[in-house]
Amino acid sequence: MTPRPRKSTPRAATSAEPAAAKTAPAKAPARRAVPAKAPARRAVPAKAPAKAPAPAKTAPARSRAVPAAPDEGGYTTVRVLDVAMALPSPNPILILEELDQPHRRVSIPIGLAEGTAIAFVLHGRPTPKPLTHELFVDVLGRLGAEVLVARVTRYDQGAFYAELLVRAAGKQHVVACRPSDAIALALRQGTGATVVVASSLLDQLGTAGTGTG
Repeated sequence: MTPRPRKSTPRAATSAEPAAAKTAPAKAPARRAVPAKAPARRAVPAKAPAKAPAPAKTAPARSRAVPAAPDEGGYTTVRVLDVAMALPSPNPILILEELDQPHRRVSIPIGLAEGTAIAFVLHGRPTPKPLTHELFVDVLGRLGAEVLVARVTRYDQGAFYAELLVRAAGKQHVVACRPSDAIALALRQGTGATVVVASSLLDQLGTAGTGTG
């Protein structure tokens, strides 16, 4: 018997190589965000400290401390002789006289109110209510201060200048003022303040006195 030829069953066509598996391309590992570096700061030279503004110039204080023991060198002690009117001038004249020889006198024009205040205390006349100088002396006393010396210091261009030596809280101070105010306060001081005039002023303006007024 003749063998029957085998029927070959056609095989499904397949590719010789298996299909390559479809894979996603591998992702590169994510990089962590690195914070950007701040740009390097340039070194700034330190500023020189600002200069403090120069203190403003002020007028010198009218009261200044003086040594504890007053030095009256160059001054002559006087007494308040009187307050007089020199007509036709409407203003009174304050007359001061040297205590010692040759008893020279110096006459100082003052205001009417100050002349009245000095005349009241010279002649022991009471006032119905305190005058300005009486008030001032009362305030000084309540604050523990007192007038020690009234000084007439100089005469310049028709004007007289004076100052008070005041003691307060254990210290002494010199305060500029008018001669009339200095005398009015000195006369009202309970202990009786000393009144002095610059010797050079007496040499310049002093007139002969009698020493008996």
